[in-house]
Amino acid sequence: MRLIKVSLQPASDCIEVVAGGDLHIGHPCYMKREAEAHKAYILADPDRYTVDLGDPVENCLKDSPGNGIFEQTISPRDQRLQAKAYYKDIADEGRLLGICESNHPERSTKTADFSPTEYLAEVLRTEFIRYQAVFAITVGNSASGQTYLIHVRHFAGGASTPEGVQRQLRLKSAKVQGADIHLAAHCHMYTYGVEPVYQCDKRGRLKKIEKQYATCSSFIGYDESYAEGKDYSLPPFGMVSIKLYQNRHEAKLTRLVY
Repeated sequence: MRLIKVSLQPASDCIEVVAGGDLHIGHPCYMKREAEAHKAYILADPDRYTVDLGDPVENCLKDSPGNGIFEQTISPRDQRLQAKAYYKDIADEGRLLGICESNHPERSTKTADFSPTEYLAEVLRTEFIRYQAVFAITVGNSASGQTYLIHVRHFAGGASTPEGVQRQLRLKSAKVQGADIHLAAHCHMYTYGVEPVYQCDKRGRLKKIEKQYATCSSFIGYDESYAEGKDYSLPPFGMVSIKLYQNRHEAKLTRLVY
């Protein structure tokens, strides 16, 4: 587990962190239009930043489970190059906060001791999140600004309903105490939940806060995908936007649909 400290000075009263994941570049059902709209949304405002929650590439190898190597539209190498090109403009402006390791890139790690995710993080000059991290994001100056704790990872779980995903997310997030928001991907569906809790600080003051939990969907279409083939339910689509304010401690989370 890593703590990544970030200090951001917004031009307005807040910054926005856009969480996305599961691009799966190279998958035959890759939703390129929606992925490009996601990128354009991030670039449209200089106070928008992003975290990739994993699986930027399909990375299907000859011994990979699921879809065969002949179904991916381009080679794993070209997938990496397209993922690099996808994030280049965002990273060049210093607005790609990090990329999470995940199961599809890890196929290459297990087979050839090479992580496509680590490669992307290195060439894009951003944080490589091996498994999980907590971002401590200070908005505004250190004296009068606000600091938010956001727990991120690709996630691992077999739940197939929004209710099941939220249950697993809350259970597995319990090991990280004090975070304002817990974010994950991998489940290929948007989910959101709020948990009111009491928090006691070191001075013995007790206050009621709301912990927020969210997962992102994927950029893989349902029709003719393995999800349809296995008769899974239609997953709710949505990426996550979080507005973090500097003059008050408020993290406003909304769903992004393109």
